[in-house]
Amino acid sequence: MGGISWTIGRSQSCRIVIEDRYASRLHAVINSVMFRHQFLYFVMDKNTVNGTLLNGNNLVYPTLLHDQDVMVMGTTILAFHYPTMFEVKEPRIIKEIQKFSQTISKSIPWPG
Repeated sequence: MGGISWTIGRSQSCRIVIEDRYASRLHAVINSVMFRHQFLYFVMDKNTVNGTLLNGNNLVYPTLLHDQDVMVMGTTILAFHYPTMFEVKEPRIIKEIQKFSQTISKSIPWPG
């Protein structure tokens, strides 16, 4: 399943417009990808002169974003916020099986 892309830069055609003379017109892009019923987000620099920093490191290839990652484009600082990323959610059927298992184990006498 395809995801959504967010372009970032000075250009008014970008989805996220930053007013920063040190940023490029099209500075970076964030792409979303569905993986195991959850969206993952990757950031990629668009071969800019000043580059993009992710948590203080030069961004040289598309990189998975995590909650509270910090991106620097020109002199602009952007924070990525996704608190439920990688949150494990048990399927309902697992909970029902565990509940059934506990009920059965209480009603069967233990040999001994």
